[in-house]
Amino acid sequence: MGTGRTERPPTMRLLAGVTGGALMLYGFQQSAFRGTVLSALGLALLARSLTCFTAKSQPQASKRHSSTEIHADILVQASVERVFGFWTSFANYARFLTHVLSVTDLGHGHLCWQALSPNGMPVEWEAVITKFVPKQELAWMSVPGAVVEQIGTVRFQALPEGATRVDVHLTFSSRPGAAGQGRGFYGPDTNRQLEADLRRMKALIESKLMLKSLGAVSTAWRGFDPISARR
Repeated sequence: MGTGRTERPPTMRLLAGVTGGALMLYGFQQSAFRGTVLSALGLALLARSLTCFTAKSQPQASKRHSSTEIHADILVQASVERVFGFWTSFANYARFLTHVLSVTDLGHGHLCWQALSPNGMPVEWEAVITKFVPKQELAWMSVPGAVVEQIGTVRFQALPEGATRVDVHLTFSSRPGAAGQGRGFYGPDTNRQLEADLRRMKALIESKLMLKSLGAVSTAWRGFDPISARR
């Protein structure tokens, strides 16, 4: 959105400034009444040219796209090994994350995300694992140039009696021209919707069927170096 005023070309602003300054100097050399009028007119032109220069940057600032940060945490009655194993089986994300259609492990620390945009159209982007600390932390971010700019961090805290606290931070934004695809995934009440997602995740992990099917963390991730994967 603009400022409500028409932006003048730089040459017109420069001409107005020069003319205003010249009128002020000429007015100082004239009689009292005539000089006052000319000086006032010159001052007005000079001020107008400076105002136009100042207003130039305002429309550009409005073009910047905002981001949405989401945070929620939950207590899961399962060991940290099982909870971390669930989160590193990326196909599970579509089972509890709102609007996510699939997350595919492409290998070498890269993930392909597919989700529904606010207008119901499928959106796809690639992300890379940036941090992988078994039973402690998992993080990822979109690759440069992705339609959806996404940063995700999940931290795991082992608690007494075999429980695990899961702490999730997500940031979504979209590049200019992408129609806010990233911002709209969680709607207006972002944290509450993420909390609902985590409750679904909790139910999946705590169910006896899921506990039987979960194994240890995949050996494919042992020795994974997120820094080299981003190169």
